[in-house]
Amino acid sequence: MELIDASSLLSRLELERINVGRERWEGLIPLIEPHIGDQIIAFNDAHIAMVLSKLDMENIDGKGNLAYLHAKNISNFVGDKQNIGENAIIMRDFGEKLCSSINLFNKEKYDQAFDDLYSIKSQFSRLSGSHAQKDIFTQFLVCAGLHSQDKDRNKKALDVLQERGAKMKDSALALRLVKRYEEGLFSKR
Repeated sequence: MELIDASSLLSRLELERINVGRERWEGLIPLIEPHIGDQIIAFNDAHIAMVLSKLDMENIDGKGNLAYLHAKNISNFVGDKQNIGENAIIMRDFGEKLCSSINLFNKEKYDQAFDDLYSIKSQFSRLSGSHAQKDIFTQFLVCAGLHSQDKDRNKKALDVLQERGAKMKDSALALRLVKRYEEGLFSKR
């Protein structure tokens, strides 16, 4: 749970344009490293992806890039037809794409991140975690769309934000995001 809370908090702050510093992300590596190959819960893998995609680095032993290793482990897990539980189904249906999308977002490949997240947004509810915990994925989706230079993606992102606002009345976050978009701050990252 510490990993989930910390990675989500750091991501939320960075989505709000607050640079939390590399050392905070690096501080989560000891929590992540033992779980790179677990693939027990897609929700956890998505949070691991949040951290690893912020750090293009090798692990402590220099055995390779942890983000690459995590993605490879997910791919192997999804490809192994002997994995038949609920998490295997979720990872095959959309979990692998969710993790990849977070990586794309953190590499500033906003159009592709938006397209991938938009294609799976209706699946977010299948993840474990509370509504508030899962909202981080909607925030990645919206911010990716607002960062795009494509007006159609911008409109879709604003529509998603409006849908979110219908569920979360008087959302200060929604108001801030719309204001930042209207002021052109997403294109000036």
